[in-house]
Amino acid sequence: MDFSIRPLHCGISVSSLEDAARWFKEILGFCEVFRDELPEAGFRLAFLRNGEFEIELFECYEYQPMPEGRKLPNEDVKTLGTKHICFAVDDLDGFAEHCRKHSVKLVMGPVHLLGNYACFIHGPEDILIEFIERKRQQEEEDGTKKRAVDEKHGIGRL
Repeated sequence: MDFSIRPLHCGISVSSLEDAARWFKEILGFCEVFRDELPEAGFRLAFLRNGEFEIELFECYEYQPMPEGRKLPNEDVKTLGTKHICFAVDDLDGFAEHCRKHSVKLVMGPVHLLGNYACFIHGPEDILIEFIERKRQQEEEDGTKKRAVDEKHGIGRL
């Protein structure tokens, strides 16, 4: 190929730009880099950044709520289109504890899934956000670390 590509941003529609921006700042450490309004298109928008990655939030003047099936990983996959955003973390258990302390709902996991150690949470508007700790698989294959699935949180069932 004569070109290269890399992830730049993910667009998310929300009912409140302020509430969603605050959530991404407080829970995931994003900072706001730009905000504007496009009345002719019917929405306000904000760009938030964490490292090299950005999230574009849209607050439409008129919107439709997310269907219930889009709020669960194993149901959402049945609907055509983009599924979720995923972030890599170096300590998934620590991240899961951070979520619990901030009353962020863990929808699934942490669980071993397709060779990864992963969890899904609900972000603003109950959007699905996945987090994966990739090194866990190699550590467990090497026998240096063993982790039990946390049954008290209903984890381990898809």
